[in-house]
Amino acid sequence: MHSDSSTNTENTAVPGGAGVIPDGTGVTSDGAGFETRPQAAVRIGTIAIIVLMVVLVHLPTFFLPMNRDSGTFAYGGWRILHGGLPYADFWDNKLPGVFYINALAIALFGATTRGLALFQTLYGAATALAFFAVARRFASGRAALVATLLFAFYHGSYGMNEEGNYTESYIALPALIAVLLAVDLSKRRISYPTLFFAGALGAAAGLIKQPVTSVVPAIMLYLIFLHRGRSGCRAAGVVALGAVFVAAVSIAWMSASGILPSAIDANLRFNRLYFIDAYTDGWSSGRWNLMRGLAITALPIAGAAAAIVSGRLRRLSTPIGWLLIPWFALDLAGLAMGGRFYPHYFLSILPSTLLLTAVFMDSLRTRWALLAASAAGLLLMIGPVWRVEGSLPEEKAFPVASAVEREYHAVHWILTRRLREGATLAAEDVAYWIKKRTNPNDMIYVWGYDPRIGFLAQRAFPSRYIHLHPLGVTGFDRDARILELARDIEEHRPKYIVDQSPILPTTAPPLGMPGSPPSWSQFFRLDGYEPVKEVVARHYEPVDVVRNCVIFQLKK
Repeated sequence: MHSDSSTNTENTAVPGGAGVIPDGTGVTSDGAGFETRPQAAVRIGTIAIIVLMVVLVHLPTFFLPMNRDSGTFAYGGWRILHGGLPYADFWDNKLPGVFYINALAIALFGATTRGLALFQTLYGAATALAFFAVARRFASGRAALVATLLFAFYHGSYGMNEEGNYTESYIALPALIAVLLAVDLSKRRISYPTLFFAGALGAAAGLIKQPVTSVVPAIMLYLIFLHRGRSGCRAAGVVALGAVFVAAVSIAWMSASGILPSAIDANLRFNRLYFIDAYTDGWSSGRWNLMRGLAITALPIAGAAAAIVSGRLRRLSTPIGWLLIPWFALDLAGLAMGGRFYPHYFLSILPSTLLLTAVFMDSLRTRWALLAASAAGLLLMIGPVWRVEGSLPEEKAFPVASAVEREYHAVHWILTRRLREGATLAAEDVAYWIKKRTNPNDMIYVWGYDPRIGFLAQRAFPSRYIHLHPLGVTGFDRDARILELARDIEEHRPKYIVDQSPILPTTAPPLGMPGSPPSWSQFFRLDGYEPVKEVVARHYEPVDVVRNCVIFQLKK
């Protein structure tokens, strides 16, 4: 790799006098390493601008209703604080990390949607600052700041993060800190404890969402090409050892807790079937989601591609390309593994794409090149967006739109519907109805897929099957799981059962009706639930309908 003179000018200290010391902000310091007042002001101003962007972008989250996935993770976190365990007391096809993050958020700020929003805002600010610190290691201050503001917008915006609290919202921070530790070693001697910690952080990020572990092999490649020979291989090996250590400790903990078999079921067996369905019966909606995701992330992806073809990476003083390009490629592979391409899936590719975008911005040497790139970026960020009118039924509910357009619609809904008209979702009204009529020790059950009702009402479910996804999948021990749910309801007798089938007909058959409607797919079967229906018929009776959800009450 050949050195670039402009980069070396920024990153070279002058012996015996004042020099330019890379400190993550582009602020110079005196020869003794102390900042002058103007330099400190620049540092504080940079941090303030980044934090302000994060706060502004996250502000709608404080007013938006909770989505179903967020409710699943929040319910799991709430149950953990009451002695519950993943997979044993609440089942979902995610690794435990996101549930423990939610437990931390609830412990700090309370079991409310706004408490979670506050936690996400603070976490988002820390993530954006970590991104800036990484970007500043190999990009100019201007490019790093612009890329960080873009990262803060995309990472927190409704366009990608919707109502927030997705697993992808939390994976970037540990991954970026791992990269920061590895990149900083290019300026000093190898520290094996630091590398071990970097690998451990990469694996810890994977405990939140598996594909983000792509950062570990990317760091290893970077170290191999940075240090060359045996020292590079040893450094990469230590990173791998740190990752293996975290994985081994996690497996040992799950085994000791008795949840390892269920964790394997959820994260390997179930997710394999989920992947197959995504590219078969679910592909019609999946390809539409892919178009939506590409429209939203058009700027980051275009910036990453431009950096790769610009040749800028080859001119940097360190082989950072061996970190960023494999990371980007592995991120795309991880995105494809998810299959359904929901917009929040694309959050996982933001760090690698926007770090590459920062590199590309530094390749723009003339004013005209900068203006042209800025205009193209603005178009990609705010539109125009491509539309395929009438091509798929999903378009009416989920139109293809840019990130800015989706953010506008979210803010408009908050101002015109949420605040002015007091608009609520069915789940919120049902949770309020239940909370008024139950005590904290009463149990409830939601027939369908909406654990957020349990979180909003702060009432526990009688079964680990907090939604019906694992019970509707062919090849996933359906009969045994349905019988388990029926036994749980029979044994614990929740006070109320909420039947959501009228508003979510693809996830559950009607409880109070014989027979089964046609199944959505082999992944969402609606037959075979007779054991649960029989228990409900013996012990429950319909008592009310709230927002089209039928509520069954335990017979007296």
